[in-house]
Amino acid sequence: MPCLGNFRIDVEIAIFVFFLALMFQGSVTTNLIMYRTCYVTLGFNKSECALLGTDHTDNKTAELEEKVQPHATVILMSRSIIEAIIPPILCFFIGPWSDKYGRKPVMLFSFAGFSISYLTMLIICALPNVSPWYFVLSVVPVCISGGFASFLTALLSYITDVTNEENIGIRMGIFEAMLTLGVVTGILSSSYVLNMYGYIVIYAICAFLMFLGWAYTILFIQESVQTIDTNENKLKKLFTFTLVKESFNTLFRRRDNYDRAILFCIILLMITFVLTYGADDGVIFLYLREKFHWSLKIFTFFSSINNVSWIIGSLVGVYLLNKVLYISETAVMLLGLVSSSFSAILLGIAVTNWEVYTAGNIKCFGGAVTPMARSLLSKLIPSEESGKIFSVVTSLETVGALAGSPIYTYIYNSTVSTFPGVYNFLTAGLFIFGTILTLAIIIMRRCSRPIEYHYLIEEGSDNQVNVTIQ
Repeated sequence: MPCLGNFRIDVEIAIFVFFLALMFQGSVTTNLIMYRTCYVTLGFNKSECALLGTDHTDNKTAELEEKVQPHATVILMSRSIIEAIIPPILCFFIGPWSDKYGRKPVMLFSFAGFSISYLTMLIICALPNVSPWYFVLSVVPVCISGGFASFLTALLSYITDVTNEENIGIRMGIFEAMLTLGVVTGILSSSYVLNMYGYIVIYAICAFLMFLGWAYTILFIQESVQTIDTNENKLKKLFTFTLVKESFNTLFRRRDNYDRAILFCIILLMITFVLTYGADDGVIFLYLREKFHWSLKIFTFFSSINNVSWIIGSLVGVYLLNKVLYISETAVMLLGLVSSSFSAILLGIAVTNWEVYTAGNIKCFGGAVTPMARSLLSKLIPSEESGKIFSVVTSLETVGALAGSPIYTYIYNSTVSTFPGVYNFLTAGLFIFGTILTLAIIIMRRCSRPIEYHYLIEEGSDNQVNVTIQ
């Protein structure tokens, strides 16, 4: 494909498999914890609890939903907090470690951790009267392996290693598209598999997919870091605080022009963006169930439509606008942030289903924000610094999601009986803040460009002197 330049698709397959498994169980896990909380923790009738999240809703089920949701959200938030504390800490070590010893071991370890986690969920599902709090234990293998933060750091660093500056934007766009395609496929198929085979089969498939990703990484992905000393004890070198110090020294060191300030603005923008979408995703299912009485099946259909439009918006923004029409990364980011702001406001005031669907599709260009920000970030740093920088960025993004999750949960639980959609206005405000950061990046980039003055030594002479002032 001419648009892909000289690189081949390899790590994108691993991205697809990983996110397919991750989202295949996402809403299903929320539904399972709701169900278990209902009949195990709160002691309601099992058959009545089974109606939660289905098409068979009435006033009694809606009342039961309001009683169960606050308890279930605490369990969900506890899982999120654990996942958002330990992996980011490990990522500070793993990122710079991967700069020296390779990206591939990090990917393999992450796939293994998630495989064990889903096997743990499978065992808990097979014990129907076990407390839903045991589901918190399933995140332990993920945390030990570095979790999503380390996996994402390794992927982004790998792409930076093997891609030139000309193609980095489109490569990040393909990364985002494959990620979203995995999300769409997982969400769209999960409810059907759940209705046909139950929770145990769901987690068995997830474990198998993670094992498949692990095997694919071993067989088909080549290591991108070539200066590896095989005589060193790699694991012994992992937990040394020198690695963390190197990461922060790299982050804060002086750079030419306004590059350091631009770097900080990009990082803050990415943290805000991930915080907003991560925290929003944690409550939107509950919000739509409460206000519009949506079932899991309807929600997965809605999420699939949103994600398809997200892929289209990402590819249009990254390839057509940036690659073909040469529109700058920052301009594409502005388009995505503004559309996301309008989407959040419309979702907050929506009273009909078509308004919810419209709000979901308005934000399609939001899919281009992250790849364009990562592309801009990768152009500011050399490839040998990518692991250090991306480890800090990914860790801070995860901590940002940690901060957003309890805030959004608290706001939603406080307003669920009066105005459950109020959290959307916080989302809109954060997107507006991201827009301001992007405008600041545009100003600093323009100020750092060289200004050229051309003087003729004497009229009619062929000799010229070009004076460049920066």
